[in-house]
Amino acid sequence: MALSYVQKSGCQRTAKHLVGMPAQDGDIYRLQIGGGGGQIIKVETVASPSAVKQGLSFRKSLDRGTGMFFVFSTLDYHTMWMPDMNFPLDVIWLDENLDVVHISYGLQPCPTRKMCPVTPSVKMAKYAIEVNEGDARAYGFEIGLKLKLI
Repeated sequence: MALSYVQKSGCQRTAKHLVGMPAQDGDIYRLQIGGGGGQIIKVETVASPSAVKQGLSFRKSLDRGTGMFFVFSTLDYHTMWMPDMNFPLDVIWLDENLDVVHISYGLQPCPTRKMCPVTPSVKMAKYAIEVNEGDARAYGFEIGLKLKLI
């Protein structure tokens, strides 16, 4: 399965716009899964430290077919946590080559900040995609899947 990223305005971005990343908070991409006839997921980019920290916190929901694309400053072991969240998520962790290296399923909102576990990437990651719980399997994400930018 291949994933392609197209800016919302319709102009295509090359790999260097995402890998190596002069991405900005709020950039919108469409992810096409499985080639030309595959499902499409629209993702919102977060790249600044404050936007990465906030993520989807305080949002009431995430529309079907959408997600959030996290751009971390370094390839490293990263964590996600779910304070101030209102719905459960799956997290797809990607390396610097946009290969899926790990998937965290069913992260639940925290009852309080003090009772909020962190979920590690397990493998080193440069990017992550958050989708509604169950969508990682529904869209066909799996370890080793190569995301292709076109």
